[in-house]
Amino acid sequence: PYSTIFGSNHAFYALGPSALGEFGVRQFLPGVDLVGDYVAACRRQGLKVGLYYSPPDWYFNRHYMSFHFGSEDQNNFPGRAHFGLHHEVLPVRPPKPPGHEAAFHQYLRGQITELLTRYGPVDLLWFDGGPPVMSIDELRALQPHIVINPRMHGVGDFATPELHLPATRPPGWWELCDIWPCGGWSYDPNHERYKPLSWFWERYNAVRHRGGNLLLNVGPKADGSMPAVYYERMAELAKQQRNDPAVGLGLM
Repeated sequence: PYSTIFGSNHAFYALGPSALGEFGVRQFLPGVDLVGDYVAACRRQGLKVGLYYSPPDWYFNRHYMSFHFGSEDQNNFPGRAHFGLHHEVLPVRPPKPPGHEAAFHQYLRGQITELLTRYGPVDLLWFDGGPPVMSIDELRALQPHIVINPRMHGVGDFATPELHLPATRPPGWWELCDIWPCGGWSYDPNHERYKPLSWFWERYNAVRHRGGNLLLNVGPKADGSMPAVYYERMAELAKQQRNDPAVGLGLM
């Protein structure tokens, strides 16, 4: 079994005290290392350690991108306005200054290196996009036995279909990343609803029948707690397993 810590996705609030960047626990929670706490908790429970990293860092690039979905694809969304960080309308999207992209790549390399050198053995690295600023060989020079998904390099150790169950079993290792809440990947106070336990078992059994792993997303509130419905679903799941010991999760 492994557990994967998911940060704030592309919005990229760094959960460890990175020496790089301007948006994370180092600036807002001095002395706190949530990644380190998570790694220690995994090892206490006998879990392998998986870390999530999102190279498309919206905060680093906040001055030179649009925050209005589709506005950068004028072919499919003609006339859609660009938005700034606070959803203010921008007449044009500001261009990146000379050297910005090189500094961005250096920043990404530095943060990935921090993750792979500060916390002892890391078993899995789950990228959520590119650019491919470090090769797989460079990553394995830091963590020789690490398992890497294909979302940065286009190739990796396992496939990661998202939300849609493959019709047939993918070749090799694979996992389906899916959402248990009836909303998006993060916590949404307007969608504090979870799919029923029957949905979970249907999804889980279909994935396991095809030899895959189910990576199920749940989004915490700002204080780290979960909505009440999450704890209800967990209690239902625990009760089912107590009543039928043959029902086992067995996640890879």
